[in-house]
Amino acid sequence: ANTFLLFVTDNVESILGTIRSRAQLMPLKRIPTLAIQQALLAKGIPDEKALPVARLAEGNFHQALVLLEGGDDDFLQLTREWLNALFQNKGIELIQWVDGISSKNKDQQKNFLIYLLQLFEDTLRMKEMGPEHVLLLEAEARVADILIKKGIRTGQIEALNEVLNEAIYHLERNAHAKLLFHTVSLRAQAILRAS
Repeated sequence: ANTFLLFVTDNVESILGTIRSRAQLMPLKRIPTLAIQQALLAKGIPDEKALPVARLAEGNFHQALVLLEGGDDDFLQLTREWLNALFQNKGIELIQWVDGISSKNKDQQKNFLIYLLQLFEDTLRMKEMGPEHVLLLEAEARVADILIKKGIRTGQIEALNEVLNEAIYHLERNAHAKLLFHTVSLRAQAILRAS
């Protein structure tokens, strides 16, 4: 009488109907990014690391802790180097960047792609609604502002979103990292340079 069994799932539809019909569903809401950031700050994580990790965790505090254990990746610096190589058409720097990102493990690569997706989404939000509607570090806001000043359009961000989501899909299916990131870079460059 005093025993409770808890089943946790990300996808309720994956539970057999016979089990689901005998269970009481209790959907849990995502934890707000600010709450995760504050909890990480309370653990002594610096703000320049806490906010990006909180955003990548997408409402899951456990995921935030896992991301912190994954290494000390500076996704903002990787993004700056990547965008500089793309905008300035520096092939050798792009090849060096691809070599660097390819040497990381698959989780780090995937998290970087997710970070890029979020940064482009925040850039679009900042462009359309203003900087007060985005939760970005000052350095990230500067990158978004530069993209806006370079004239990035909604259609370009949508196309980049599609390229990055495809890359995540292929990365999860063990695509060759160097080939994948080189292809993503060339496609992104074509999108960003399109008038």
